[in-house]
Amino acid sequence: MNDSLRALDPAASVVVEACAGSGKTWTLVSRLIRLLLAGVAPGEILAITYTRKAAREIDERLQHWLGELAVSDDDGVIGFLADRGVDARGDAQLIARARGLFELVARARPGLTINTFHGWFSSLLGAAPLSAGLGGLQLAERTARLREQAWATLMRRAGSAPDGDLAQTVRWLLAQA
Repeated sequence: MNDSLRALDPAASVVVEACAGSGKTWTLVSRLIRLLLAGVAPGEILAITYTRKAAREIDERLQHWLGELAVSDDDGVIGFLADRGVDARGDAQLIARARGLFELVARARPGLTINTFHGWFSSLLGAAPLSAGLGGLQLAERTARLREQAWATLMRRAGSAPDGDLAQTVRWLLAQA
């Protein structure tokens, strides 16, 4: 089995690292479908990515593919699954299960979670019991403000000793830039 198909195997534990445009979204969404086909409940699936854009793309592609499976003829379902390492030829139950995934995901409570790291951790903080002392905490999302604060702190420290190593290093870095 090649590496891309092995990454889709629900029984395998994998890490997928690749450059932009290499098919990570295809692989992740295909793995989600394989998990659902294997009987994993949608509420037991968590897909986390770095950006909202990527999370939206994953969700949109999953919905699109599940919609395609729901209305495809047998040959279409068999071909779709074959591309993902599943042999459904002659398996009417598997074909029917693939067609039913759209409705399964749509009706699931709790549903399948596709989120960013920040969004998921924020939901954890929001669900934390008040007795844990975490009530009202929020994750910092505005990195530009944090960068500005870090830069201001660095410049203050460098300015407090203009002939020190830190100030000289900052001057050197700025000259390089």
